[in-house]
Amino acid sequence: MDEETALSNVFAVDLHRASSLAGISYDELVNAMRSEKTMRMQGMLMEGDVESESDSTICDGKLDVYVLTSAKTTFFGVPYGLQRLGKRTVLEHALSQLLLAGLDRVVLAVPSTLPEIRVHIEQSVLFGQMHIDFIELLPTVLESIPKAVLAARHLFPGYFLVHAADRVFDQALLHRFDTFHRSNHSVCILAESNMDMANRMPSETVRVQYTPASTANTKMQLCVGRALTTYNGVVAGLYVVSKRIFLVLDNLEDGVGGLSLAESLAFGFRSLKCMLTNDSTWFPIDSDDQMLHVLEYNLVAKLSPFAFAAPANVAALSPPKQRKSVLLSVAPTSAETSTLLRQAQARSSRTSDNAVETFHGFVVNVPECPATDASQLLAPGSIPIHECALPGEVTLTKSRANEYMLAIPMPATAASAASPQKSAYLIEQSDASGSKFVLAVPDVDCPPLRRQSQLPSDVREVALAASATDGAIAVHLTVQKQVPMAGYVILVVALLSVSAQGAALQTLPSVSPFLKMFWRAFGSSCLFGAMAMASVGLGGWPRLDQPHRAALDAVVCVVSYVAYNATFFWALDHTSVGHAYIFSNSHSVLLVFGKWLLRQPVGSLESAGAVLGAFGGALTTLDNQPGDGSSVIQPSMRGDGVALLGAVGGVFYLVNAKVLREKLGVLVFVWFLFTSSWLLVLPLLSLLGVAYEVSTDSVVGLFGWVHHLSLELVIVGVCSGLGTIGFISAMRYFPPIVISVTMLLEPIVATVFSVLLGTADIPHALTLLGGLTVIIGTLLVVWSTRRTTEVVDVSTAMVPSAPALEATKSPKKRLSGYGTMS
Repeated sequence: MDEETALSNVFAVDLHRASSLAGISYDELVNAMRSEKTMRMQGMLMEGDVESESDSTICDGKLDVYVLTSAKTTFFGVPYGLQRLGKRTVLEHALSQLLLAGLDRVVLAVPSTLPEIRVHIEQSVLFGQMHIDFIELLPTVLESIPKAVLAARHLFPGYFLVHAADRVFDQALLHRFDTFHRSNHSVCILAESNMDMANRMPSETVRVQYTPASTANTKMQLCVGRALTTYNGVVAGLYVVSKRIFLVLDNLEDGVGGLSLAESLAFGFRSLKCMLTNDSTWFPIDSDDQMLHVLEYNLVAKLSPFAFAAPANVAALSPPKQRKSVLLSVAPTSAETSTLLRQAQARSSRTSDNAVETFHGFVVNVPECPATDASQLLAPGSIPIHECALPGEVTLTKSRANEYMLAIPMPATAASAASPQKSAYLIEQSDASGSKFVLAVPDVDCPPLRRQSQLPSDVREVALAASATDGAIAVHLTVQKQVPMAGYVILVVALLSVSAQGAALQTLPSVSPFLKMFWRAFGSSCLFGAMAMASVGLGGWPRLDQPHRAALDAVVCVVSYVAYNATFFWALDHTSVGHAYIFSNSHSVLLVFGKWLLRQPVGSLESAGAVLGAFGGALTTLDNQPGDGSSVIQPSMRGDGVALLGAVGGVFYLVNAKVLREKLGVLVFVWFLFTSSWLLVLPLLSLLGVAYEVSTDSVVGLFGWVHHLSLELVIVGVCSGLGTIGFISAMRYFPPIVISVTMLLEPIVATVFSVLLGTADIPHALTLLGGLTVIIGTLLVVWSTRRTTEVVDVSTAMVPSAPALEATKSPKKRLSGYGTMS
């Protein structure tokens, strides 16, 4: 198989920076990039010189073992390999017998859809007593042993043992099979000649017809195939193969999936040998019937005993061989790359743990930006290639389709910045169709507790596109979002909870509205302060990339929030009730106007819904105009202007609240919001001449809420806990315009609550018409934002390379390694 080698550019991309630019979390970015079309990738970063070692150093006489697992599960969803037989699982029994046979170097192929298999083995005592590497494969690949073998084509430098899925072989049989291979120096398969056991195997099991050697000078006659009508044995699922098997599988005319592994061996190796089990202990468990047979005859008791002990000294075990697929060889110059690659394949892994940094991830194709997009991106946001390409001559070796090996010379100063744990790698490829890229993305390491505590993500797909023209590179992300059902539930619960506040506060007619504001803010501050401290104790304080910018946003947000509420209460005493509601709730129209002024895209449904919502709110207020009387407050320019100013404050509050909830987290942000609010309301009481005193008086006392404790608990727990926090949580899924228009429904829902509590009369036709208009406007805005697609320029997320001068200062270069993609 010929290899093509060419120079290539490789760029390190800071995905944390890219996710920040796109306004989504790092976990959402990586998980949304993953799909069934992605290819697995493994690699490691080497920080030491690669030394040449002879073959005798690495050949310790032991076979490496490739143990396969399956994605099949029982009726209860338990993977076949994790079914328990006694005190251990099927997979633990298989590994323990390998360890007893002296085969302690294992590559375990696990399905990418069942991470619990890998977790189970990592938590097993056997993990500390064996050298176990993992390779994650798609279930469709694991269904075919030849495909699974091809996926690990660079993991084995010589002969290795293939252990089929969901099988347990006794250590005596394993040892005898290993000895059989050594005596014949050939590729071997294990066959079961007991026809009672053979008949219990699935119908697709490969059959064998063998004729024993009659004399010492004759050879066993062997025929292998699934379609054999006459046969006296079946393949047991244990094979010893050489690295030539990869060439055989590549050249099969019917493709990898056409033949089984045993048939492929018979096709590609004339010297194929077959050993019979001769009633030695082994059993398959790839069906429920076979599981019942094992339990009925207690076949586990016939296995060689293995006592679980404390983890042995791993260093005393046989050293693992360095695997070509998990090493990107690094050469000081491109001329030395080929030699170094060959040395790395034969090199034993005796590098200290602190000098090796593993990489586990996947690879996705990166299309080029369309001509229209590229021309827009390259002007303001493109980065010169020489400023971000990894230094040195990067060599890209292509051995077959979708399979590459990279050699990246990297100075010490750039090694930390482009660490596989911190960056993805954008790899440029040159072919006849032009320049294109692939992106190697590290896996997300998310603890299960954290994963369960997160709200459902609205990010459905993330695609990265890149263009390199005129010596510059530009990268952008296309983020597709869709609001999950949880987002709508949170929004409705928040609306109902906040709307209940008006009906609750109406039961205290003698208390000033500003004092009610203080009671609510102070009580909410106490409750959410305790919750925020608990959150900080578990997860630590929020990490801010730009603390000064965050502080400015927080000040603007709090002042806007207080201004929005205070100006409304003040306007009620200086203009008509209708005007106060109309101008205070015009923030939805102001948001649309602001987006239009800033030349941001505004959808037709979004605009129509905002206008309808504001118009409907105005209709409802017209129904509440009182008759003539001396106590009626007439409209005034000053009152209307203050109410409109409050709406501007509402706009700034909504916009900044969405930003701060992502930076601070919901609980910390809400605690800060309410604490700052009562601290600002306190001097506002004096400024406006509101009567109050530091006492527990039920009417004018700052702590008068103690006489209305049940009401305070409802306002704090329901209105603030479910309402305010609900709206802030809903900002994860909805833009500020949706929250703004939804808030227009508060007076309508509050009226319904008041009617149910008997504190208000049934509204008239104008109120019903206005309410229906607000509901239609709200639905239009929510519908227009249910699914969005946004393109973000993330060129600034490219990790700058170290200057060429700095790379030449150090006489010893650090070596960076990376893996193949398959």
